[in-house]
Amino acid sequence: MGQYLLLTFLVCITLQAVGQDKLYLFNHKVVQGKVIEIGIDSIVLEAPKAKAKTYSMANTKVNYILLENGEKYFVPHDMISLTNGNVISADIQDTSQASIRYYDLKSKSGRIEKVSTQKVLSITFRRGDEVYYYDRVNLRNGKIIAAEVLEVKDHEIVYKAAGKKKAAHTLPVDEISDIWFKNGYRQPFAPLENQ
Repeated sequence: MGQYLLLTFLVCITLQAVGQDKLYLFNHKVVQGKVIEIGIDSIVLEAPKAKAKTYSMANTKVNYILLENGEKYFVPHDMISLTNGNVISADIQDTSQASIRYYDLKSKSGRIEKVSTQKVLSITFRRGDEVYYYDRVNLRNGKIIAAEVLEVKDHEIVYKAAGKKKAAHTLPVDEISDIWFKNGYRQPFAPLENQ
């Protein structure tokens, strides 16, 4: 009899968890409830165990949502792509010619951080706008070079590496898949045929 009561209890708990969405937060906690609305700055959630029947949570706290149908929804955030290849999920507070001030959404410090624009390849704002600080040279091997492209020739490009004031470098165009110029123009490169 005790085993049947335990089994019934476990089935009830499982059924409560089924049919709920899960919000995975940047602080590694999981909040369960039914997502009612995903707004520009917040998510409205109906949670049976909360004091209020519905409440809202800032989007900046949520990494992604696992919906009850199994679909994963990644909450859009500002993204700062650095010239060293790292990407920061951020809540950007302001930008200037010299620096970007932001909250690092994965940091527990809660302090505004600052990065020099010389270390930034690009910013993708949560609403989709992009700003490039350097040209982005996408190589065929998957690597990215943040650079100032000085010249595109038939068989090579001439560039200066981001943040470097030293001499220019050259790179054969057959190693390049495309270049995303900071002015928004994108130039693809077809592999050169051996002659």
